[in-house]
Amino acid sequence: MSRTLTPDSSLETLKKEAKRWLKALRGGDAEARRRLLAATPAAPADPSLRDVQLALAREHGLPGWAALDDLAMARSSTAASILTRWPEIDTHDLYPTNQHPSRGHRARQLYPQQ
Repeated sequence: MSRTLTPDSSLETLKKEAKRWLKALRGGDAEARRRLLAATPAAPADPSLRDVQLALAREHGLPGWAALDDLAMARSSTAASILTRWPEIDTHDLYPTNQHPSRGHRARQLYPQQ
């Protein structure tokens, strides 16, 4: 059940999708529940937004919401245009105490341009 992001996909649209899905679950929608269990078989009976976000990420073939966030950001036309214009941004960590690579760099490592 792997889905792919479209050029219109953004973190904002993914957040809204997760919230709509959660609302459907809370409303007792059987199809929403089936979809949740297909993506995350161990989902709780009363899922939280975090559970739904995990399921949404897994539907996209990713291990979790952070990876989906990274992918959406990397594929964002805004982020791509900024990195094209100022590639040096990607080489600097804006939070010096954080030892992780920047999100754009990490996203390109995980999901190279296709």
